[in-house]
This record gives sequence, structure tokens and C-alpha cells, in this order.
Amino acid sequence: MKKKIGICLLLVLVLAVFSCDTESKPTPCKCCNDTKVCINAATCNGACCCAECKYKCEGCDVLYARWPFPVGVAVPGANTSNVSGGADANNALLPENQQYKLLKHFNVVVAENEMKPSNLLPSTRPTLTLSKIGEGTEEEQAADFEAWKKDYKWAAADALVEYAQANGKKIRGHTLFWHSQSPDWFFLKSTPANNTLITKDELYYRMDLHIRTVFERYAGKIHSWDVANEVISQSDNSGPRIPVKTLGSRSGEESYYTNIMNLDSSLSGFEKAFDFVRHAFERSRYWADHYKDNNVQLYLTDFGVERPFIRGGTTKQKDFYDLITLLINKNAPIDGIGFQGHFRLYDHPVDGKSCLETACKANGGTSCTHNIKAGVEMFSNFTRTDGRKLKIIFCELDFSIFSNNKSQGSLTTMPAGDLPVRLADLGQTYRDFFDMFKEYYNKGVIDMVLIWGIADGHSWLNAHPVSGRTDYPLLFDRSYGKKEAYLKLVE
Repeated sequence: MKKKIGICLLLVLVLAVFSCDTESKPTPCKCCNDTKVCINAATCNGACCCAECKYKCEGCDVLYARWPFPVGVAVPGANTSNVSGGADANNALLPENQQYKLLKHFNVVVAENEMKPSNLLPSTRPTLTLSKIGEGTEEEQAADFEAWKKDYKWAAADALVEYAQANGKKIRGHTLFWHSQSPDWFFLKSTPANNTLITKDELYYRMDLHIRTVFERYAGKIHSWDVANEVISQSDNSGPRIPVKTLGSRSGEESYYTNIMNLDSSLSGFEKAFDFVRHAFERSRYWADHYKDNNVQLYLTDFGVERPFIRGGTTKQKDFYDLITLLINKNAPIDGIGFQGHFRLYDHPVDGKSCLETACKANGGTSCTHNIKAGVEMFSNFTRTDGRKLKIIFCELDFSIFSNNKSQGSLTTMPAGDLPVRLADLGQTYRDFFDMFKEYYNKGVIDMVLIWGIADGHSWLNAHPVSGRTDYPLLFDRSYGKKEAYLKLVE
């Protein structure tokens, strides 16, 4: 009899263990449901596991679930070529691509390249009848609009939108207008070929057609748009970017917008240089409202504005600040500020406590206002004339491990003996920044954070600013494994 009881108990125990370890039927608990999805990670202090059998729900280690603010990522698509091997090797939206499985860690996505002007606009200049907003009959306006949008290249951008909608993720649009990755024809007349600038009226008309085309297609699908990107000069001159020297062959820092705005004699100073930005915001809101896209948010984004970056007797940060002030004074419908957040380890301290001596020299060497938290504070109180407070997004966050403060600005490879320490410090730096983001999210200042890339091997920093570099700026390594930077954010 005792032997039979022992056998029964053993069978019961085996069955219990088997049912507990079977992934197809996880034991339900207060943290996850029967489909292995977290219900409320906070219930289990963020652990999100089933205590009955230690079954770890899918979602326990998902990055965005650990933070109160949305956490997003730049997704390389069909127009991105950061690694060799063709489109399939780069395109994270393909299920067979190793990056695809890592998208689960983010609840916001942005196209790394696929929504930039040159990747949406037609390859050749459309033939238009009109040249100014409001000109012509309704029939002529409609004909121009049809001609303008006929040959847009939607496939790669549509793929991201479809993926996000199918997986419940928000989408950021990047970017409507940028001096770079925009076709020369957008700014030039057709005759004589590629060597005559269009007028300001013609520019504003083409900008309007582009805005209308994009909002017609994506109304109600995009959380926020970067309306204008990187309009502030980073060279020695203050204010706008330098004009294009050779029409039809723009390069580097040059901007056609500066060329065309310089032709306008009706305005002067900052107002003249950046009136195209005001126009972009006004027409973006106009067409958003027209297509019932009332909740879309409109952002101005730039890099090197999160802290003082001295050039030309002033700082890029101050110029950016003054531009936002101008837009508000002009009642431009700007909703937020985008800090790109392309930082270098040790060179961009999160606060004054972690400031290196060299980072403080520009400010007298006695205090560190040269830190990112101070920059957030500086931009945290912008309010429009209608009482709406501007939000801040960190929209392209990454950290190169090559530090200028350590005289490594020209290196392509990190010395092997230094790499483990760098990767550990990178992890702590990510954590320090995310803790700061949480602080300012709770204050109603920061809205969301996006990381510019998924895995190290696909980062743009492997080719910029030094070609052929092997950098480690992201959360996942070249084998798509979790780095210390990731682990620090989910611990």
C-alpha cells in the first residue's frame, strides 16, 4: 500500500513539473495572462514572472515595459545601407533579419532613412503649371497636386507604417524638411538646367505640396513629425547653414534654404533666415487639420543643442533657443523640441556631478553648465501663446565610445584592453541618462526617448565621423546579443 501511494505521489509531482515547464501552457499569474503577455509588471516589482512555477512571461525583459515613458528605436529599412550584403542585410522589417526579433523591446519606431525627403519625393522634377500657393483655379491646383504626388516612392515607408500598426507601436515621422538627403531639383528651376534657384514663393509652394502629399497618405497614423531638421549652422558662422556654392551639387553643411532665403528683401536677420521653418510648421498644421489629423505633434529637431557648442562667437544652443522663441512669437504651431542626443562617452555628462574638467573649460572651468540635464532645464519652460507647453523628445540617442576628452577622436578601433571598461561605463551612462529622462518625464517635460539604431553592427557611427570605425554605441552587440547597456536599463 505504501509503495502504491509513493508511486502516485511521484506521478503527481512529475505531472505538476511537466505542466509548469511546458511553454505552451504557462501557469497564469497576476503578472501575465495565458498568452504569455505581461498584464502589469509593476505588480511584481517589474519582474513579471509567474511565482507558481517560475515561468518567465514574454515581456519580462522587454525594455519599454521597464520605463514610464515610451522608448523607441530607429529602424533601418529598405533604403538604409549601413552594412554590406544588400537590402535584406540592412532591413530590420524582414522577419528573417536578426534585428527583427529585437524590435519587441520598443513601443515607438521611426524610419532611419525611409521617410527623409529624397526617399519619398519623385526621382525627377514633376511638371507644374502653378508656382505659388493660392494661385490659379481649383482645377489647376488639383492638376498640380496630382502631378506632384504621382511618382512618390512609398513602399519602404509604408512597410514601417504597416509593421507599426500591426504591432501596436507609435510612429515618428522623420523628416519633412532637411538640407541633406533632399534632391537638388526641389530647389532649382528646370531651365536652364540645374543652375537657377527657384523663388521663395516657388519654394513655399513645393514645400506645401510635399506636406499635403505626406499628410494625405499618413493622416492619423503618425504620432509626431520632425517638421524641420538641423537648420542651425554648426560651422563658424552663427544662425543658418551656409549656402550652396555650386548649384546642382550641394555638399556637406550647405543648404539651399539659405540660398533662397537670402533672395528675400522683405525680411532681415533671424526672421529672414528661418522664415521657411515658420512656413513649414504653419502649413503642416494646416494640412494636418484638413485631413483630420488633429492629434499629430510637430517638432523642430537638431543636434549639438543639448549643451553649449561654441562657434562664431555664440553657441548653437543659443541659436536654437532663439529660433524656438521666434517661432513662438510668430504663433507657429510647434508642439515640441527634438534633442537628437548623438553623444560621446565621457564627453557629454548627464549632469554637473559627472563633468570632466575639459568639458567645463568653455564655461570658466568652475561649474559645469556643459551638461545635458542643464540643457533640458534650459528648454523646459517654453510655452506657446495659446498656453500649450512644448515637450522635449530625445529622438536619436546613441553614445560613441570614442572620447575626444581622451584624445580618441580619430581612432578607428578601441584598444582591446580598454574595451571592457568602456562597455561597462557605457551601460552605466545609459542608465544615468534614462534615470534623468524619468525624472523629467515625471515633471511633464520629456515625452519619449528613441535610440538611433538597434545593434552595433548597423550603427551609422561605424562610418561617421571616422570612416571604417568599429563603434559600440547601442544596446545590442554585433551578434544581436544583449549588452551591459541593455542589462542596466532593465535591471
